[in-house]
Amino acid sequence: MKDIDGNEIEVGDIVKVINIDRDELTKFLAEDEIDNHLKMVDNDFVVDEIVWDGEGASVSFHIEEEPGYYIYGGLYLDSNQCRLVQKKKTAKTK
Repeated sequence: MKDIDGNEIEVGDIVKVINIDRDELTKFLAEDEIDNHLKMVDNDFVVDEIVWDGEGASVSFHIEEEPGYYIYGGLYLDSNQCRLVQKKKTAKTK
């Protein structure tokens, strides 16, 4: 998977979500879940999985809405929706 700038992205890398299409979200999310997903824009997330035969990246989040009550969510991003921030740290890069 490559980001918007052509950088290779792998599981464990950190990416910034640079855009989300609200209309796409309405196709598969309940209305009360959309705002939490839109808040992902301009924030950094660890890539959980590479999807769509190497053409997409899965990222996820959790928000503690009140003590002990969490909301979980995530998205599959294509190349135009993310930018590499940091490669995964390995024993060689630490």
